[in-house]
Amino acid sequence: MKTNLTKKNSEVKVITIPIHDNFYSSAADNGLNLQQARIVIKVFLNKMNFSKDIRNNDIFKVVLDKSELVVVSYEGKLGKITAYKNKDGMFYSAEGANKQHTSFLRKLLAAYRRISSRFNKNRLYSVTKRTSPHNGTDFAAPVGTPVFAGTSGTVIISKHKRLNGNYIVIKNGKYLTKYLHLSERKVKKGDRVQVGDEIGAVGNTGRSTGPHLHYEFYINGVPQDALTVKIPSNLKGADRSSGEINNLIDKYKQFL
Repeated sequence: MKTNLTKKNSEVKVITIPIHDNFYSSAADNGLNLQQARIVIKVFLNKMNFSKDIRNNDIFKVVLDKSELVVVSYEGKLGKITAYKNKDGMFYSAEGANKQHTSFLRKLLAAYRRISSRFNKNRLYSVTKRTSPHNGTDFAAPVGTPVFAGTSGTVIISKHKRLNGNYIVIKNGKYLTKYLHLSERKVKKGDRVQVGDEIGAVGNTGRSTGPHLHYEFYINGVPQDALTVKIPSNLKGADRSSGEINNLIDKYKQFL
């Protein structure tokens, strides 16, 4: 087991995870529990594909302070990446770019069965037989398939509506995402969610022709084609000038 208890501060614990075979088994072998392993994956979700990118002998490090996971670090094929947990509960890099805060999860959405209807400003709708904008992308999937947050932010709507069925809206600054026709909603209005959080399940509620997730992506209130829109790899995180991230770096860099 590669677990090290620091000498300078008995409340700070560093877990070193050399990769062998896969991340989950390597994490478990070195003392990381399942919940902690999932946090690491969420932090780096937009930076690496855990099933394809990591290699044997790549190194992950996790710093626990009073049993709270406060720093995650990776060094290997993809270079070196370190993220620190700020007081807002989010993880930020040394440059203040939010590691969890990605605007769209193409990798997760790729897991759905197929795209049943694309973004189209002039779509002929099969139910009404009228031409009207289709401001989202439809991903066909069985009822109950998990739906994950494509953006971090605040849930501003979580309710049932006649046409939308069960639906959720998440807002983060100028970015807004909508998830329609759900069979289940697992978040409520006012909840804070992070990218990759499970927020509901695919359904066939509202005006729907079959089980699917209808996903909409907006920037400054303007609907975007989620499959082609130019999206920044990270949304702006904490401003380093505030000193918050610098303080975290100074506090924990000795353990990395």
